[in-house]
Amino acid sequence: MTARWTIPAFSGYGIELEYVIVDRETLAVRPIAGELLRLFGGQDASDVQRGQLGWSNELVAHVVELKNIAPAPALEMLPSTFQLEVR
Repeated sequence: MTARWTIPAFSGYGIELEYVIVDRETLAVRPIAGELLRLFGGQDASDVQRGQLGWSNELVAHVVELKNIAPAPALEMLPSTFQLEVR
């Protein structure tokens, strides 16, 4: 893999949040990660880019990962970006 640019160590941040999809009443796992990504992306996909963030399916069908696509120069901007995405 070839990087498009090189940044010094500790100059960029990447955050990944993993969410388990469960039934809101029973908390039983719901294997619908593929359906969720299809809803967001409009087609079958294991990765969907939404602005600065991306959603992807993890190893199991009941887990999705939310991450910033490109390294962020500061952590301060990331919490609000993630919060807006998961509402």
